[in-house]
Amino acid sequence: METNFLISLLCLLSMVAAAPQQDFLQSLGGKGGFQKILDKILTNPVIQQRILKNKLNPCDGDPPTTCQCDDGETIPFSIKYRKNPCSGTARPDQCTCPKGNSFQLKDLADDVINEFNLPNCGRGVQPSFCTCRDGSTFSPQAPKTKDGPPCEGRGLGALPVSCTCPGGNTITTNDFISSALPAIQDLLG
Repeated sequence: METNFLISLLCLLSMVAAAPQQDFLQSLGGKGGFQKILDKILTNPVIQQRILKNKLNPCDGDPPTTCQCDDGETIPFSIKYRKNPCSGTARPDQCTCPKGNSFQLKDLADDVINEFNLPNCGRGVQPSFCTCRDGSTFSPQAPKTKDGPPCEGRGLGALPVSCTCPGGNTITTNDFISSALPAIQDLLG
């Protein structure tokens, strides 16, 4: 169960790029590619320990035991989820540590964003819209209308090229990835 916290930090780095779907990482690699790389990272015991011992872990070296979805459903915390573990359109919202303390996932995301100075729209603010490579747009807050990522493509090609914040600031995928690489290097060692 020690590997459970790893997926939270890795997913948060990609989710703050305006891809709130829980099955986003699965869709990036299809049956191979990114998903295979992610699986290798998740099963590496050295990386697992580095993530668990990271100062951003609210559970002080342990993985959370359970999470609560925003509809009230309680689910076990696991890295084995490849799709949204909550029912319907609900999303994981809060997790509980073995010692009984709880934390909000959005607060952990903000901590990661602040620690590594990742581009964002502001605390708790999602982009107004994101633009795909084909010029189409989507709203990260809108209900999901199809399976997979909101942009067409495979691998990193399924990422939006940019997301625009409510204040008009635009964050490009290249800017986000450039900022996220040092964070990933720090977390993975």
